[in-house]
Amino acid sequence: MKLEPNSAAVSDSCPYPAAARNRGETGTVVLLIYVTPDGHATDTNIESSSGSDVLDEAAASCVKEYGHFLPRRVGARAEAGWFRMKFKWSFGD
Repeated sequence: MKLEPNSAAVSDSCPYPAAARNRGETGTVVLLIYVTPDGHATDTNIESSSGSDVLDEAAASCVKEYGHFLPRRVGARAEAGWFRMKFKWSFGD
């Protein structure tokens, strides 16, 4: 399944990090994601931290592992590019 860069479906696939869950950590990470023309996320940068290194790193790892995105299109051609995605960690909010 291909996902739009701002889709919540990627975050729904990611397990909550046990260490962060045990400490009650929540937050929103804003990631910059490099998406190749074939839709794979090959690089991430944290634009805005959740306040938890564990959650930030888990979001970046998860996007690279599970994320498959619709790349930017220029006419009929797919192009690589950077996209922004909010990744919210919460306990069912």
